[in-house]
Amino acid sequence: MDKKCKICWGLLILFLVLNIIFIGVWVNRTATGKEGISATIEKKKKYSERKYGYYLVKKLDMDSTQAKVYFALKKKHAKQMGMISGQIDSLRMLLGTEVFSEEQDSARVAELIKQITVKKMEFEWDNINHLKDVKSILTEEQREKFDEIHKNMMMKMKRYGGPPFRGKYNKEKQKQ
Repeated sequence: MDKKCKICWGLLILFLVLNIIFIGVWVNRTATGKEGISATIEKKKKYSERKYGYYLVKKLDMDSTQAKVYFALKKKHAKQMGMISGQIDSLRMLLGTEVFSEEQDSARVAELIKQITVKKMEFEWDNINHLKDVKSILTEEQREKFDEIHKNMMMKMKRYGGPPFRGKYNKEKQKQ
């Protein structure tokens, strides 16, 4: 065999070995590895969903009964918020369809905006009631800490890249 032929055969064998390795890794990831990856993602998701809850339990020094009730309230609240958010999203899609249709019906647009507003009010009331429910399981000292934590958290929250609150309270807080 000449030198060129040996190089070609060497490259062919190298590519064959690399292909076998690649296929082995791919089969491993798709067969058993996928479950491992999905489990890791799910675990991280559950941790991030609970992260604030565990922080609050620790910060407020809740006993085991309080913590159990708190997590039950939190789970119920998350389910409710998800349902309402889904309804709002559906109404927004209908609104978008109506707004961009060739024959826009102003009455239908107004009705959809009204329905979205009602759902947003329901969303806010559910948030307020959830906070009341959580506060109902706390001691007076824990309630004071809870209120302070939430006030600080709300001041740090930003919507759409703007200041947390655009009203009077935000301006007063910035002067301090």
